[in-house]
Amino acid sequence: MQTLQAQLCILAEDTDSPDYKKLIEGLCAEQNVNLISVPTKMQLGEMAGLCRIDAEGNPQKVVACSCAVVTDYGEESEGLSVLQEYLKVGVILTSLAPFPSRKNQSEQALSAL
Repeated sequence: MQTLQAQLCILAEDTDSPDYKKLIEGLCAEQNVNLISVPTKMQLGEMAGLCRIDAEGNPQKVVACSCAVVTDYGEESEGLSVLQEYLKVGVILTSLAPFPSRKNQSEQALSAL
């Protein structure tokens, strides 16, 4: 975030260190980076693709992740438009709800961005 490349920061609510959480929140505020919270580090790790996907499309061996930063949204998509609208109107997304099906959950989460 210090190089002014971050467009979005996603922070897990169950981060182990309160000081780390405050640091990330402070950096986001200082650099005017949008901040979204997700309930758990495991959920964020899965969304960030820090896992293996088995043959049935279920995540395996998920690695916990306290914070993830998006530096490039990529191509325009419907999910990106929805996200940008939320951020534009100043709505704070306090959590990203789990998907109804675990199949391809990581792909669905990332495609929403």
